[in-house]
Amino acid sequence: MAAISRTVHNVEAEPHDHVKRMPKPAPHGKVIKIQVDDADPAKLVLLGGDLGEEEAKSILEVLKKNIDIFDRPHHAPSGSQTGRQAKETEAAEDVRRLPKRSKS
Repeated sequence: MAAISRTVHNVEAEPHDHVKRMPKPAPHGKVIKIQVDDADPAKLVLLGGDLGEEEAKSILEVLKKNIDIFDRPHHAPSGSQTGRQAKETEAAEDVRRLPKRSKS
């Protein structure tokens, strides 16, 4: 049997009234709004207007396939954490498989 020796430190953080909200970065250049959920017209995504048609199509395909991951409310829904993690991993792999954007 091994003995474990640990030192525990208590640290007090400064109290904060509210979490500091950072503004979303403003898009630059041409932006196109595209509906990602056929059932809910309010669910939109903004894509850069300089994306190629195939790039935009690939991105939309990944977003639509994984809409439950990208459309997160402020509080995570109850359910299987491991199932959600698996879905996120699958979505990340889909994103990595997207065609690489050529530099022009």
